[in-house]
Amino acid sequence: MTGGAGRGRRLVATQPSGYACAMSIDALLKSLFDAERAALRAESALLDQKPKVLVPALVAAVDEAFALRDVEEASLRLRRLAVLLGEVEGAETADQLVRVLGFDDEGVRLAAADELEARAYERYAEFARAVDRALDAGGPVLALMELPHLVAEVGEPSALLLLRRFLQHSDAEVVAEAIAATVSLGETEAVPALEALSRDHRQVALADEDEDEVQATVGELAQDAIAQLTAMDEDEA
Repeated sequence: MTGGAGRGRRLVATQPSGYACAMSIDALLKSLFDAERAALRAESALLDQKPKVLVPALVAAVDEAFALRDVEEASLRLRRLAVLLGEVEGAETADQLVRVLGFDDEGVRLAAADELEARAYERYAEFARAVDRALDAGGPVLALMELPHLVAEVGEPSALLLLRRFLQHSDAEVVAEAIAATVSLGETEAVPALEALSRDHRQVALADEDEDEVQATVGELAQDAIAQLTAMDEDEA
Protein backbone atom coordinates (compact mmCIF):
# COMPACT_ATOMS: atom_id res chain seq x y z
CA MET A 1 0.00 0.00 0.00
CA THR A 2 2.76 2.37 0.89
CA GLY A 3 4.58 1.77 -2.39
CA GLY A 4 1.34 2.24 -4.38
CA ALA A 5 0.60 5.50 -2.63
CA GLY A 6 4.12 6.70 -3.32
CA ARG A 7 3.81 5.94 -7.02
CA GLY A 8 0.51 7.85 -7.09
CA ARG A 9 2.10 10.93 -5.61
CA ARG A 10 4.95 10.78 -8.12
CA LEU A 11 2.50 10.53 -11.00
CA VAL A 12 0.62 13.62 -9.83
CA ALA A 13 3.86 15.54 -9.40
CA THR A 14 5.05 14.80 -12.92
CA GLN A 15 1.82 15.81 -14.73
CA PRO A 16 2.14 18.88 -17.00
CA SER A 17 0.53 21.35 -14.60
CA GLY A 18 1.48 24.27 -16.87
CA TYR A 19 -0.84 22.93 -19.58
CA ALA A 20 -3.82 22.89 -17.22
CA CYS A 21 -2.87 26.37 -16.02
CA ALA A 22 -2.64 27.64 -19.61
CA MET A 23 -6.06 26.22 -20.37
CA SER A 24 -7.43 27.92 -17.28
CA ILE A 25 -5.93 31.30 -18.27
CA ASP A 26 -7.34 31.02 -21.80
CA ALA A 27 -10.77 30.27 -20.37
CA LEU A 28 -10.54 33.18 -17.97
CA LEU A 29 -9.48 35.56 -20.74
CA LYS A 30 -12.38 34.43 -22.91
CA SER A 31 -14.74 34.95 -19.99
CA LEU A 32 -13.29 38.41 -19.45
CA PHE A 33 -13.65 39.40 -23.10
CA ASP A 34 -17.21 38.04 -23.21
CA ALA A 35 -18.08 40.02 -20.09
CA GLU A 36 -16.61 43.19 -21.60
CA ARG A 37 -18.63 42.75 -24.78
CA ALA A 38 -21.77 42.16 -22.73
CA ALA A 39 -21.05 45.28 -20.65
CA LEU A 40 -20.57 47.40 -23.75
CA ARG A 41 -23.82 46.11 -25.26
CA ALA A 42 -25.68 46.81 -22.03
CA GLU A 43 -24.18 50.30 -21.77
CA SER A 44 -25.14 51.09 -25.36
CA ALA A 45 -28.68 49.85 -24.78
CA LEU A 46 -28.98 51.94 -21.62
CA LEU A 47 -27.74 55.09 -23.32
CA ASP A 48 -30.31 54.55 -26.09
CA GLN A 49 -33.04 55.12 -23.50
CA LYS A 50 -34.73 58.49 -23.23
CA PRO A 51 -33.20 60.68 -20.48
CA LYS A 52 -36.54 61.02 -18.68
CA VAL A 53 -36.49 57.24 -18.21
CA LEU A 54 -32.75 56.67 -17.82
CA VAL A 55 -31.85 59.42 -15.37
CA PRO A 56 -34.28 58.35 -12.59
CA ALA A 57 -33.04 54.77 -13.03
CA LEU A 58 -29.42 55.89 -12.65
CA VAL A 59 -30.26 57.96 -9.57
CA ALA A 60 -32.03 54.96 -8.04
CA ALA A 61 -28.99 52.78 -8.82
CA VAL A 62 -26.69 55.29 -7.10
CA ASP A 63 -29.01 55.30 -4.09
CA GLU A 64 -28.92 51.51 -3.99
CA ALA A 65 -25.13 51.40 -4.27
CA PHE A 66 -24.70 53.87 -1.40
CA ALA A 67 -27.04 51.76 0.73
CA LEU A 68 -25.03 48.56 0.26
CA ARG A 69 -23.05 47.24 3.21
CA ASP A 70 -20.67 45.45 0.86
CA VAL A 71 -18.15 48.19 0.06
CA GLU A 72 -16.53 46.28 -2.80
CA GLU A 73 -19.86 45.76 -4.53
CA ALA A 74 -20.80 49.39 -3.96
CA SER A 75 -17.47 50.52 -5.42
CA LEU A 76 -17.86 48.28 -8.47
CA ARG A 77 -21.32 49.67 -9.18
CA LEU A 78 -20.41 53.30 -8.60
CA ARG A 79 -17.39 53.15 -10.92
CA ARG A 80 -19.63 51.93 -13.71
CA LEU A 81 -22.40 54.36 -12.81
CA ALA A 82 -19.96 57.27 -12.93
CA VAL A 83 -19.22 56.45 -16.57
CA LEU A 84 -22.94 56.25 -17.40
CA LEU A 85 -23.71 59.50 -15.58
CA GLY A 86 -20.92 61.18 -17.49
CA GLU A 87 -22.60 60.25 -20.77
CA VAL A 88 -25.91 61.93 -19.93
CA GLU A 89 -26.18 65.71 -19.98
CA GLY A 90 -28.08 67.68 -17.38
CA ALA A 91 -28.05 69.08 -13.88
CA GLU A 92 -29.24 65.90 -12.21
CA THR A 93 -26.46 63.71 -13.57
CA ALA A 94 -23.90 66.41 -12.73
CA ASP A 95 -25.18 66.48 -9.15
CA GLN A 96 -25.01 62.68 -8.95
CA LEU A 97 -21.41 62.73 -10.17
CA VAL A 98 -20.56 65.14 -7.36
CA ARG A 99 -22.29 62.78 -4.96
CA VAL A 100 -20.28 59.80 -6.28
CA LEU A 101 -17.13 61.93 -5.97
CA GLY A 102 -17.79 61.92 -2.23
CA PHE A 103 -17.71 58.11 -1.91
CA ASP A 104 -14.93 56.79 0.31
CA ASP A 105 -13.08 54.79 -2.33
CA GLU A 106 -10.20 56.18 -4.36
CA GLY A 107 -11.12 54.31 -7.56
CA VAL A 108 -14.70 55.55 -7.42
CA ARG A 109 -13.61 59.14 -6.79
CA LEU A 110 -11.14 58.96 -9.68
CA ALA A 111 -13.87 57.72 -12.04
CA ALA A 112 -16.24 60.49 -10.96
CA ALA A 113 -13.49 63.13 -11.17
CA ASP A 114 -12.62 62.06 -14.71
CA GLU A 115 -16.25 62.43 -15.79
CA LEU A 116 -16.67 65.78 -14.05
CA GLU A 117 -13.47 67.08 -15.61
CA ALA A 118 -14.69 66.05 -19.05
CA ARG A 119 -18.00 67.78 -18.39
CA ALA A 120 -16.21 70.91 -17.20
CA TYR A 121 -14.27 71.13 -20.45
CA GLU A 122 -17.31 70.39 -22.62
CA ARG A 123 -20.08 72.17 -20.70
CA TYR A 124 -18.46 74.38 -18.09
CA ALA A 125 -21.61 76.26 -17.08
CA GLU A 126 -23.31 72.99 -16.21
CA PHE A 127 -20.28 71.90 -14.16
CA ALA A 128 -19.99 75.26 -12.37
CA ARG A 129 -23.66 75.27 -11.40
CA ALA A 130 -23.25 71.76 -9.96
CA VAL A 131 -20.30 72.99 -7.90
CA ASP A 132 -22.35 75.93 -6.64
CA ARG A 133 -25.20 73.61 -5.67
CA ALA A 134 -22.81 71.31 -3.82
CA LEU A 135 -21.47 74.25 -1.85
CA ASP A 136 -24.96 75.54 -1.12
CA ALA A 137 -26.13 72.12 0.06
CA GLY A 138 -23.03 71.38 2.11
CA GLY A 139 -22.16 68.43 -0.12
CA PRO A 140 -19.96 65.51 0.96
CA VAL A 141 -16.65 66.74 2.34
CA LEU A 142 -14.60 64.31 0.23
CA ALA A 143 -16.23 65.73 -2.90
CA LEU A 144 -15.69 69.31 -1.75
CA MET A 145 -12.02 68.51 -1.20
CA GLU A 146 -11.67 67.30 -4.80
CA LEU A 147 -13.73 69.93 -6.60
CA PRO A 148 -11.37 72.92 -6.11
CA HIS A 149 -8.67 71.06 -8.01
CA LEU A 150 -11.05 70.37 -10.90
CA VAL A 151 -12.07 74.03 -10.93
CA ALA A 152 -8.43 75.13 -11.07
CA GLU A 153 -7.50 72.49 -13.65
CA VAL A 154 -10.08 73.75 -16.14
CA GLY A 155 -9.16 77.35 -15.33
CA GLU A 156 -12.19 79.16 -16.71
CA PRO A 157 -12.54 82.92 -15.97
CA SER A 158 -15.04 82.22 -13.17
CA ALA A 159 -12.69 79.76 -11.47
CA LEU A 160 -11.53 82.27 -8.88
CA LEU A 161 -15.13 83.09 -7.91
CA LEU A 162 -15.76 79.42 -7.16
CA LEU A 163 -12.46 79.00 -5.33
CA ARG A 164 -13.27 81.96 -3.08
CA ARG A 165 -16.39 80.08 -1.99
CA PHE A 166 -14.28 77.05 -1.10
CA LEU A 167 -11.84 79.25 0.82
CA GLN A 168 -14.76 80.40 2.98
CA HIS A 169 -15.92 76.86 3.77
CA SER A 170 -16.38 75.80 7.38
CA ASP A 171 -14.34 72.59 7.00
CA ALA A 172 -10.61 73.18 7.40
CA GLU A 173 -9.64 70.33 5.07
CA VAL A 174 -11.81 71.74 2.29
CA VAL A 175 -10.16 75.13 2.81
CA ALA A 176 -6.69 73.55 2.72
CA GLU A 177 -7.44 71.90 -0.63
CA ALA A 178 -8.88 75.17 -1.93
CA ILE A 179 -5.68 76.98 -0.95
CA ALA A 180 -3.60 74.45 -2.89
CA ALA A 181 -5.92 74.75 -5.89
CA THR A 182 -5.69 78.55 -5.75
CA VAL A 183 -1.92 78.37 -5.98
CA SER A 184 -2.14 76.05 -8.98
CA LEU A 185 -4.55 78.49 -10.64
CA GLY A 186 -1.85 81.15 -10.26
CA GLU A 187 -4.13 84.18 -9.96
CA THR A 188 -2.71 86.93 -7.73
CA GLU A 189 -6.25 88.32 -7.43
CA ALA A 190 -6.75 85.55 -4.88
CA VAL A 191 -4.32 87.16 -2.41
CA PRO A 192 -6.96 89.19 -0.49
CA ALA A 193 -9.05 86.06 0.09
CA LEU A 194 -5.95 84.26 1.29
CA GLU A 195 -4.94 87.14 3.56
CA ALA A 196 -8.30 86.78 5.30
CA LEU A 197 -7.17 83.27 6.28
CA SER A 198 -3.65 84.16 7.35
CA ARG A 199 -4.51 84.10 11.07
CA ASP A 200 -6.72 80.99 10.89
CA HIS A 201 -5.49 78.55 13.55
CA ARG A 202 -7.46 75.50 12.45
CA GLN A 203 -5.22 72.45 12.15
CA VAL A 204 -5.09 70.19 9.10
CA ALA A 205 -3.13 67.02 8.40
CA LEU A 206 -0.91 66.99 5.33
CA ALA A 207 1.46 64.49 3.71
CA ASP A 208 5.05 65.64 3.26
CA GLU A 209 7.44 64.58 0.47
CA ASP A 210 8.05 61.26 2.26
CA GLU A 211 4.29 60.66 2.58
CA ASP A 212 4.53 61.17 6.35
CA GLU A 213 1.69 63.01 8.02
CA VAL A 214 2.46 66.52 9.27
CA GLN A 215 0.28 69.15 10.90
CA ALA A 216 -0.16 72.73 9.73
CA THR A 217 -2.63 75.52 10.34
CA VAL A 218 -4.86 76.98 7.67
CA GLY A 219 -3.14 80.31 8.34
CA GLU A 220 0.30 78.85 7.64
CA LEU A 221 -0.95 77.37 4.38
CA ALA A 222 -2.50 80.68 3.38
CA GLN A 223 0.69 82.60 4.13
CA ASP A 224 2.73 80.13 2.10
CA ALA A 225 0.24 80.42 -0.78
CA ILE A 226 0.49 84.22 -0.71
CA ALA A 227 4.28 83.97 -0.89
CA GLN A 228 4.09 81.58 -3.86
CA LEU A 229 1.60 83.71 -5.77
CA THR A 230 3.62 86.87 -5.09
CA ALA A 231 6.76 85.15 -6.35
CA MET A 232 4.91 84.08 -9.50
CA ASP A 233 3.79 87.65 -10.09
CA GLU A 234 7.32 88.99 -9.63
CA ASP A 235 8.71 86.38 -12.04
CA GLU A 236 6.17 87.40 -14.67
CA ALA A 237 7.00 91.06 -14.14
